[in-house]
Amino acid sequence: MPRVTIAVPAYNAARFIGETLDSIAAQSFADHEVIVVDDGSADGTAELVEARGDVTLLRRENAGPAAARSDAIDHGSGELIALVDADDLWEPPKLARQVEVFDRDPELLLVGTAAETFGGPRPRDEKPAEGRVTDRLIEVDFLTTSSVMFRRSAFERAGGFDTAPEMISVEDYDLWLRMSLLGRFGFVDEVLVRRRWHDANLSADPLELRRRTLRVIEKFETLPGGAPHHRATARRKGELSYLIGRALLSRGERRDGRAALRRARSLDPSRAGACLTLEAVSLLPRSLLLAVHGIRERRRAAE
Repeated sequence: MPRVTIAVPAYNAARFIGETLDSIAAQSFADHEVIVVDDGSADGTAELVEARGDVTLLRRENAGPAAARSDAIDHGSGELIALVDADDLWEPPKLARQVEVFDRDPELLLVGTAAETFGGPRPRDEKPAEGRVTDRLIEVDFLTTSSVMFRRSAFERAGGFDTAPEMISVEDYDLWLRMSLLGRFGFVDEVLVRRRWHDANLSADPLELRRRTLRVIEKFETLPGGAPHHRATARRKGELSYLIGRALLSRGERRDGRAALRRARSLDPSRAGACLTLEAVSLLPRSLLLAVHGIRERRRAAE
């Protein structure tokens, strides 16, 4: 029985999955199994994976990465589960470093690693946390999915991935929060994952992502262990409501934008000034707003 099950969801991933699987094959820790779940691809992903002799291929109708990861985990037998997206890469010592951390501390439920993005703009580095990380995790999701390894027992106790369609793109964050209530997390402060930036990353709608993240926080509040974290959830909901309101105003959806801003300042009074300013600006005539926007754009272009 392998020690680690590696779950790889794949949807139209033929461009990159070969490199991903090569990076897994190059791992210095060999006691693992690789399970790729083709999530209804139409680009030959399954055929490419099937031609390899070092992985197990499962097929399913398209249902999103949470369902695909769940299938891989259910099919596998490792006591530890490692996740990797079909376009990301691992450094050779990645699995070994994480297994060492788990072996040193049998009570840890999850271990992440540092990661870097390649092929595009580098996002802001989020400061990681160790131990009981719930409040920090509510504040920001500092875990890169392809860096995460967790105990199967913790995954099962947390209830697994939420495969509902409205959780697509935030299903991992939802799981981390639920798992954080059960025990301590660890972190390897070494870049062992390279996250690929490409055109598919750009297709995500930031407004929809914030709405779904807000849904995750609201869901978390209903959990038995969520109540003690009320202050942290209120601040995060305030931040997300502010960002949602600002995005709605930029799209010309003034009424909904102002409603989101009012909610933001009720949840987080420290945002009252910024929210009131945006609400006041949103009452100006559209022609004036467009003129102000044009002036800002010209200034940015000149800088």
